[in-house]
Amino acid sequence: MGFLSALDKILGGYNGYASRLTGKKLEYSVVMCAGVAFLLFGYDQGVMSGIITEPYFIKTFPEFGDDPDINPKQAISSLCVAIYEIYVDKSRVNLQTKTTTQDTASYEYRELVAGRIVTGIGNGMNTSTIPVLQSEMAHKDRRGFLVLFEGALISGGIAISYLVNLGMWYMNKTDAEVPHASAQWRFPFGLQLAFAIVMLFGIAVLPESPRWLAKHHKDDESMHILCRLRDGNKEDTHVIQEYSEIKEVVYAQEAGGEFSFWQIFRNDENMTLWRTSVAFCSQMFQQIGGINLVTYYSTTLFLSIGLDETKARIVTAGNGVEYFLSAVAALWLIDKAGRVPLMMVGSCIMIMALVMLVGFQSTGRSDLAVGSAVMLFVYNTGFAIGWLGVTWLYPAEISTLRSRHAVNGLSSCSNWLFNYLIVQIAPICLDTIEWKTYIIFIATNTFFLPVLWLFFPETKGHSLEEMDKIFVMAHKQRRNPVFVEKEYTREFGKHAQGLGDHEKTQVAHIDRFDDLHGSSRDSESDKPKT
Repeated sequence: MGFLSALDKILGGYNGYASRLTGKKLEYSVVMCAGVAFLLFGYDQGVMSGIITEPYFIKTFPEFGDDPDINPKQAISSLCVAIYEIYVDKSRVNLQTKTTTQDTASYEYRELVAGRIVTGIGNGMNTSTIPVLQSEMAHKDRRGFLVLFEGALISGGIAISYLVNLGMWYMNKTDAEVPHASAQWRFPFGLQLAFAIVMLFGIAVLPESPRWLAKHHKDDESMHILCRLRDGNKEDTHVIQEYSEIKEVVYAQEAGGEFSFWQIFRNDENMTLWRTSVAFCSQMFQQIGGINLVTYYSTTLFLSIGLDETKARIVTAGNGVEYFLSAVAALWLIDKAGRVPLMMVGSCIMIMALVMLVGFQSTGRSDLAVGSAVMLFVYNTGFAIGWLGVTWLYPAEISTLRSRHAVNGLSSCSNWLFNYLIVQIAPICLDTIEWKTYIIFIATNTFFLPVLWLFFPETKGHSLEEMDKIFVMAHKQRRNPVFVEKEYTREFGKHAQGLGDHEKTQVAHIDRFDDLHGSSRDSESDKPKT
């Protein structure tokens, strides 16, 4: 009882403090809590890269050694990813805390695999909900930066895991019989607990999204949270206008009746099928571009290009740090360049790096190992700038309020599904076709470019409610929403770029655009008053 009373007192204190947060302080508190989840996500991805080559890990789990009679190479990836998407609530942190403990305490192969599977479920829960929460809480002028900050923390977690693995390698590499040698891989697993514990406290005290509350008819609470987020009160014009837009969308989407998961595949007036498809494809493209060939097998890749055990781990750690710095650089580009242009630029950089890598590797010359390593760094840079964070932001921005949680869950599921596919086939390809593996990813990244240009509308500078209106216009006019969005942006560039106009002026612009282009909006007399 003493412990429970102390815990209740601590949480009570945090609740009291959190309830006083307003404006940017509240926004950034949500960012920091969400960021820890993505830091954990990145750490969990990267930690396996070094662990699967540690001698004490292989000694404990010979299934992951090099003996073909004991371990086909495909078995490596069976450990790395076994991740499935399920419905979520705040218990996800407890689940991940318990299964991280199981990973750390494992002595048998099946225990470790079971722990990895359930840890993966916990990660899947986090990644399917946190971008939605963050997108709905952030002001549109800062939404891209804040959600992409979480994406940058994925690479931050990967960098931490690489550095921890490097440190543990040096600690125990000289003596195969040192006491507690298994700490070389148990400590990196166990460190994940620190991230999960921080999340426990954060999730317990932070509020729900005002859009989620409005959708569930908790109007007073929704208005209260919106006032806190915008650092205003119920009489402020900008708060009233934003709340009215939220309620307008809620009423319009409730007119369609009770929501069913299968409605995300309907081509209705909101073009839900189009929006579901591009959200799904954004996460699929992130994976089939080949990044997890590098993330999960970076140490193995650097060994394969001719570096020794120690140098391969040092370069892997450096690669992780460079990956993080590149992701941070993207923070200042996302709300200037836009989402779709960044993805296209990222793919172009990745194509260039892979073409050079194929050129180096196809010669079979060991003196070109440094050039190959540099190209892997460049490839990581392109991915960090164009794909790492953007694809966690884009699905939450492109989907409707009514379907946002379902669409974001499905897009996260596609991320994990194709993550699993790539990590399964990567070791097989590297073992059989060697450097030709990279040609596959040159082809996929080249394919992305016309698809992105033709089918992915830009979301930069638009509120979530404005995106709904753009798709309604496109449906009524039977036009590609990509071109409707471009026309909208040209017509009202200052408004669409989110340069700080008052909400009342912005809505006047929207009304004018609707009048010019025939958007079907319900008359005010048909809507309940807010």
